[in-house]
Amino acid sequence: MSGDDVQIGEPIDTDESAAPVATAPRPAAAPRPALTTDEVPADATDRLPHAEYQELEERVVRTIMPILPAIVVYLGKEPHKSVPMKGRIFVERTEVAPGEFLERREAVKDQISSYDFSSRDSFGRLIRSRLIPDTFAKPHLRGKVFSPVEHPEHLRIFRKMRGSDGTNDFTVLAKPEHLRVLEEYILRRERTMQTHKRDLEETVTTQ
Repeated sequence: MSGDDVQIGEPIDTDESAAPVATAPRPAAAPRPALTTDEVPADATDRLPHAEYQELEERVVRTIMPILPAIVVYLGKEPHKSVPMKGRIFVERTEVAPGEFLERREAVKDQISSYDFSSRDSFGRLIRSRLIPDTFAKPHLRGKVFSPVEHPEHLRIFRKMRGSDGTNDFTVLAKPEHLRVLEEYILRRERTMQTHKRDLEETVTTQ
């Protein structure tokens, strides 16, 4: 250590006759960065509403379509009528015990379903098992061809189909509790379609 160095506890020479020592200016202090969560005082972290917040998770949003046991009646006069539609009822069977199966049914949008409303077979014979019986409560539907339909989107489409004369080609029959669910589905579905159509029109207009 040189004689000019000062140690802790050593008296400092205060002789005013000593030549002044030039000192370099101190650099300006760098701005302090904003506090991170870890640096927030403890009393402040106690006030953070972390207990009420949940993390946003990425997940696949899928619309669940209800399965509705219904009957679609063909009101037209074509003896051989077939209607294909996109979508199907997916059926999965799982064996839960020897000889005992659990069946899961789900309305999905993939593949194609075909509904046959033919009143006569290839030999021209009447297919009576496909006809509404003569004892049915609604006389105007007696003798009409029907087909079971469970897919809600198919039921919605059948309800809107029109013949060349503008009248309904089909009518939908179901139990009251199933009709209520179907009506809710149709309202929700058509409201969504109208929203998408309006958004598309606005996008095209602004381009």
